[in-house]
This record gives sequence, structure tokens and C-alpha cells, in this order.
Amino acid sequence: MIFSLIVVRLMERSKIGRYMVALREDEDAAESLGVNVFKYKMISIFISAFLTSLGGVFYTNYIYYLHPGTMMSMAFSIEIVLRPIIGGMGTVLGPVIGSFLITPLGEISRSYFAKAGYEGLHLVIYGFLLVAVVLFFPRGVISYIKKALSPLLAGSK
Repeated sequence: MIFSLIVVRLMERSKIGRYMVALREDEDAAESLGVNVFKYKMISIFISAFLTSLGGVFYTNYIYYLHPGTMMSMAFSIEIVLRPIIGGMGTVLGPVIGSFLITPLGEISRSYFAKAGYEGLHLVIYGFLLVAVVLFFPRGVISYIKKALSPLLAGSK
């Protein structure tokens, strides 16, 4: 995780990162300014595939067994997508903060509702959480954390 964060942070500060942000915002405008769209899309796909496969290798060594039914289930896919949405998309630390919020909630709710006989109810909670975050925190939780911490950081200077 730390390696991935370092790679993303270094890339964010580089020329390649600026080109990728330009492509994300408006592909046609970036192309009209001379950005080679195909080249930088291929670079982003390569980096994404590399970091994903690296994470998959470590996860496989941790679990010792992977099965398509468990790894590609709808619940697992929803959890993965929720992390950056809740934390804050387009930021380096957003998915990390989203993971620190979603993982305990998911594990506690899954075990609690499984004991009560409601195995899929945690997905309903994810749905309510997603709607609440989109309505009340449209830029993710990290933007409000930064806003709350900015007076503390400004006062220390």
C-alpha cells in the first residue's frame, strides 16, 4: 500500500500526472493542447495493471486460495468501488481513508447480521451509506477532514 501511495504521489507531481489529470477533465481539450492521448492512456493502463497485479500477488500469498466466485462477487466489487467514493475520488489519500471507514463497518455489520440470519443486509447499509455520502459529502470525506484540520495546521505555523 505504501509503495502504491508513493508511486501515485510521485506520478501526481510529474508531467505525466498533469497530462493524466488533463485527460480526465477534458480529453478533447488536452489533445488540442498537444497531449498524446493514446500514449498517456496506455501509460495509465500499464501503471494501473502493474499496481493491481502487485496487490493481487500479495493478497494471494495472504489468502493462499483465490476463487472467481469470491473474488469477483458483487459484494466485493461494491466494497472496492465504495472506498474511493467515500474517501474522495481524485486524491491520493481518499481511497485509504475510505478503506479505514468501510472495512470496520463491513466486517462488523457482516458478522452482526450473519448471526441474526440476515446475510445480505450489509449491502443495504452500503447503499444507504453511498447515498448519504453522495448527498452530504459529494467530494468525499477527505475534503471535510482537510477543512477541519486547516485551522489547526495554520495555527501551528
